[in-house]
Amino acid sequence: MSKKVFCYKHVIGIIGLSFCVASQAQAPSAIDSEALRSRLQTCQIHFEADRLLTGQPGTAYQCYKSILEKYPKQSDAVAGLAAIAQRYEVWIRQAVHDQRPDKAKRYVQRLEVVAPDYPQLTELKEKIAKISSSTPSTSAREKTDTTITSTTVPRYTTVWQESVTGIRFVKIPAGCYTIGSQEAEEGRYPDEYSRSEVCLDAFWLGETEVTNAQYRKFVAAHDSRNYLQRTLNDDEQPVVFVSWDEAVAFADWLTQQYDGKFRFRLPSEAEWEYAARAGANASRFWGDDPHLACQFANVLDEITLSTNPFSSWAGDKNWHRCQDGFSVTAPVKQFQANAFGLYDTLGNVWEWTCSAYLNEEITRELALQCTSSSETMTRVIKGGGWSFRVHFIRSAMRYPEKMNSRNHYTGFRVLKEFVPQE
Repeated sequence: MSKKVFCYKHVIGIIGLSFCVASQAQAPSAIDSEALRSRLQTCQIHFEADRLLTGQPGTAYQCYKSILEKYPKQSDAVAGLAAIAQRYEVWIRQAVHDQRPDKAKRYVQRLEVVAPDYPQLTELKEKIAKISSSTPSTSAREKTDTTITSTTVPRYTTVWQESVTGIRFVKIPAGCYTIGSQEAEEGRYPDEYSRSEVCLDAFWLGETEVTNAQYRKFVAAHDSRNYLQRTLNDDEQPVVFVSWDEAVAFADWLTQQYDGKFRFRLPSEAEWEYAARAGANASRFWGDDPHLACQFANVLDEITLSTNPFSSWAGDKNWHRCQDGFSVTAPVKQFQANAFGLYDTLGNVWEWTCSAYLNEEITRELALQCTSSSETMTRVIKGGGWSFRVHFIRSAMRYPEKMNSRNHYTGFRVLKEFVPQE
């Protein structure tokens, strides 16, 4: 039997948390393998639905414990319990941050059931005791840096990291938003004029664009090339020079690595825009001012203009009056995340969606649809890129791209669906 180490990571505000557990893997018999896989899938469904220690029709804790009763030290179940404990730690820290000691104490009680020897328990209890005795004038909330807002620091983000490529997926909560751009939005195009409400179930979306290193797990020899002798090929830069079919093939390949337990695909236009907006009604997730972009995105800025042949674009409104530090694509996660915890949804590279572009105003139906490769040859790309003008760097902006196009400005991120329990 081999020893496995499982690491789970979450983000809460500006705090990064990680927890690893080592377990001696115990393999079930061939007869029981299918039943075990099915049971683990059920546990994962409970976990993703936040049914940890309470809830119906079951809980992740009960599910993993039942597996361990039959297969002591079964590695996936041990890792599952570790993930539950860490999620409670995340919730406790969030409750402390929000000055809610009663809620934090309730989560501590549940954490003690799941992991009575959890290494951070003492520290967490001390933090709760501190806020319980604090006065309004000395509360942590009042001491918070006033420059930190809901658009710069995610209030609460759950992250799941898959093990084949290392892609981190952020849980996007269910919700509604209005597609299209508002009438007063500067730079809007006619295909954004139609506005209607779209409501979506929860899903998981890549925290960042797929990187060169991640894509090369699929195609080892992939070359993202360079732009004017500036490399686009570093491991942490987003992969580019990938067609729509190649992006779809990557997602299909990743699905196959999990034997159907999870399904990965490109997001629809509606899913992408909802996640990129992260609750913001403004033209950009940070607001309407394009010249604040360099805190949040890699864009056409002073540096890009000074090092690339875009001098004809240096008009009054065509570029961002700031410096983001990069002349071509930036490594992922160099800028502030949106309120859902996603990085680089605007700028850096355009991103393929699974939706067709039909040269007409956006509708609810079109935005929600995924299109097969046998249909229209044009797809919607979203988010703008490092070399594109100000009016392209907007959440509502939709751009038609031929599905066989490979270029220096288009990449993609991957969506993980919730797989229903059979």
